[in-house]
Amino acid sequence: MASGRSSPTTDDPITEASPGADGARSEAVLRSEAVRVRIRLLDRVLLDRDRGLRRVRRRLTDTLGLRGTTAFDRALLRELAGSNSPGTRHGACAARICPPDGRLLLEYEYPPPDVIPAATGYHGDPVRPEPRPATEIGTRYAYLLARITLRVLAGAFDATPASLVDRIVLNGYRTTGPTRTLLVSTDAIRDSFERLDLDAPAPDPVTCLRLGLGARVSPQPYASLPVEPVADVDLSDCRFVEQTGPTVDLSGRPDLRTLPSAEYAQVIRCLFEALGWSDWTVRESSGADVDALAIDPVGGGVRVVQAWRHGVGAAGVQDLVDTLDNWSAGAGVLVSAGPIGTADRARALGDGRIEVVDGGRLRLMLREHLVPDLVVDPD
Repeated sequence: MASGRSSPTTDDPITEASPGADGARSEAVLRSEAVRVRIRLLDRVLLDRDRGLRRVRRRLTDTLGLRGTTAFDRALLRELAGSNSPGTRHGACAARICPPDGRLLLEYEYPPPDVIPAATGYHGDPVRPEPRPATEIGTRYAYLLARITLRVLAGAFDATPASLVDRIVLNGYRTTGPTRTLLVSTDAIRDSFERLDLDAPAPDPVTCLRLGLGARVSPQPYASLPVEPVADVDLSDCRFVEQTGPTVDLSGRPDLRTLPSAEYAQVIRCLFEALGWSDWTVRESSGADVDALAIDPVGGGVRVVQAWRHGVGAAGVQDLVDTLDNWSAGAGVLVSAGPIGTADRARALGDGRIEVVDGGRLRLMLREHLVPDLVVDPD
């Protein structure tokens, strides 16, 4: 991207735009907004769980009967991973079902503490972080691990019938280098779990685990203080599945405009992350399929990305211009899965802060950086 109000070149790779006069202020505001949204997402890990996993019970039961326990374990893990929001960092999970005694064994690898933003916000020129107190990071990390544990248990119980799974033994670990520390261990009985009110206002997830399920929970997971397991579970020979949200299979979909909005948003996010953009944070203030903030890989600047499956139109261009103005942002990227009209392209490029990625360029970028064998029809 070019800096200031000069017109960017549409044939060049996406690069960082130098901030203008209000660059430091807009940088601080946007980075602070990204932190706020990230914290909100972490706080809602349990509340935003998939409530529809009971729909897969029949399919998983059939998988167990027709293909055996290993196929069942893998299918269950795929369902749990797919129930996460796109791009979430929830760790990794392994599973083994024990049909004779109605138990499901789970081992979970929690995300590291740096999943909690180390800053509460940003300010100054040059932009500086406002450090988050270590005690707050520790508390938020403990609550996050408890929420993840309850979310996994809720999903696994929902996805399996009571006749098949009556209890779940879950051991949750954090791995640092060669050291693997047990932070949470529980033997959850279905009846006891279903009595928990997971949607209570401001629920204490640690208390839910300890008092509601009799779980052993590390008093200081941030410091990796271990607990003793409630039951010995060794799933070292099982395949761990990353719990990072759904992936998108572009095979058989030659036209990106036919993707559901959520899948298209995942494609755009994966592409920009493949380009090195980080801290992708979704905003909820636009009619676009994607309205996000992300950190540019070159200069570290926060940029606005808006993407549309269908025609952008004058309203779409104006929406991005307004967003840049409202945030005093230095630059933005306008993406469309289809063509962008001559007048709309001229309006966007004439603004001087916007880089345009139309359907043709988007497909070329996907081929180069994400899906080498992608075959798509021209517009």
